[in-house]
Amino acid sequence: MNFKKSLTPAELEAILTPQLRLFLSVDVVGSTAFKHRKALEGESKPWLKFIHGFYTGFPEICWRRVGEVQAGDGPGTQLVKPYLWKALGDELIFSVPLRHPSYTRLYLKAFRLSLIEAIKHWAGGERPLPISFKGAAWLAGFPVFNSAVPLDVDKPLSAESEHFDFVGPLIDIGFRLSRFASPRKFVISADIAWLITTQGDTAAMKFYYEGRESLKGVLNDRPYPIFWIDCYEDNNDGNMLDFVEDKVINRAAVAPENVRDLASAFLDSVGSSIPKPFFHGDGIPPKFQPPPSFAAGLANAQDEIKKIYEISYQEVENSRNPQEVEGEVTALLENVRKTKPLKIKAPRSSKANRLTQKENATGVIDKEGIPPRRR
Repeated sequence: MNFKKSLTPAELEAILTPQLRLFLSVDVVGSTAFKHRKALEGESKPWLKFIHGFYTGFPEICWRRVGEVQAGDGPGTQLVKPYLWKALGDELIFSVPLRHPSYTRLYLKAFRLSLIEAIKHWAGGERPLPISFKGAAWLAGFPVFNSAVPLDVDKPLSAESEHFDFVGPLIDIGFRLSRFASPRKFVISADIAWLITTQGDTAAMKFYYEGRESLKGVLNDRPYPIFWIDCYEDNNDGNMLDFVEDKVINRAAVAPENVRDLASAFLDSVGSSIPKPFFHGDGIPPKFQPPPSFAAGLANAQDEIKKIYEISYQEVENSRNPQEVEGEVTALLENVRKTKPLKIKAPRSSKANRLTQKENATGVIDKEGIPPRRR
């Protein structure tokens, strides 16, 4: 994987544009034991078929579910497909830019359905595999609180391009949160919990609260609230043990308004370290618009990014592609190489000039065209 060292003006604009992204993670549970058990039994790579099917099949499941949720929400909803940002062994991480606050719950609904379908497909049926799946979701805003690092690819980059790596404090939080997930617990970040419960429509999702846990290296190890969405279905008899346990330990779903209040109090307590989500564009409700202090932070972040990346091919007016400019230069040089030199007839000259020309013909001439003095 290579990264760009210089950017065109259009590419620079892409990483300077404010944007909020949703990250969705699915991880295989029990994959290591499954692979090693088969190896001890003398089988070469029986797990490879499953891994290949997971890598290719789960994205298809996810995209189909997003399409179904979009169709069910009405013609005004315009969801884009989450793209596969990163594969880390048995974990796939998707990313998608958020255009409106209401889209967050729709993506979560679709991803929850994807997790349920994956479990039924690979861990259920007549020949179940000894694996399962767990999911996590988090948000990250750019370019102030986190950064998009453009990859060195031949395709031009845009604000919604797939060819970026992402780094920053909120990306780190997402990776830390995923370890609290399980096949039942679809873990969500505190800012997601606040966002979807503040809107009021939670798409019939059940929320649970697991207490606060220290995330290594995050917020100086200050405890972070663990919220999760239930991935079990009410009529799933295979999970009866968990339902009985819920009664024994008094585990109960938390009302959305209580989730909202707790998440809001936590985000207020950490201040700018984890901002409440906000959006850019037309039609955004006032409570989800950028705070007044954001403009100054955005200007500072943009200045820092401009210092890092050198703008190549300064074609601001017509936004020409650098490959096109380079191609034109190459063609021009090729035409110059093929062009025959012109033959210019020398004018009649004086005796001194004729002497100079004679010396020049012998190749004895200095750089100013004057022959050396004879000895």
